[in-house]
Amino acid sequence: MNEQQQQEFLERKLKEFTDKLTDVAKDIIGDVYCDYLPHVMSDTECNVAFQTAGALEQILRGKFEVDGDYLVVGNVRVYLNNTYNNVCTSIYNAAQDKIENATIEELKKEVSSLKQQLLEAYRSY
Repeated sequence: MNEQQQQEFLERKLKEFTDKLTDVAKDIIGDVYCDYLPHVMSDTECNVAFQTAGALEQILRGKFEVDGDYLVVGNVRVYLNNTYNNVCTSIYNAAQDKIENATIEELKKEVSSLKQQLLEAYRSY
């Protein structure tokens, strides 16, 4: 085999190798898009849903701050116009019956407790 034949042989083998490598790369990219990417998207969506639920839970528990037109929940700061009024009004409207019922129940318990304290105070005299 002379030098030119060796060069041609090496070029053919290099072409075969790059063609095979291209096919393998295409398969791997296809696997990533088909097999793994949907899970990554689902994981991202789950993380967003988890963080949103956590933020909403903190808002409902009153664990948020209003800084001007910004609502601050945990380490997230969001700009909203008339933040406090919008948040409070939205929460109250969404859960008005539950809030009122819970408030009524709390007041009933407090009245009952105060009555019991009065009775005990009268008995001790």
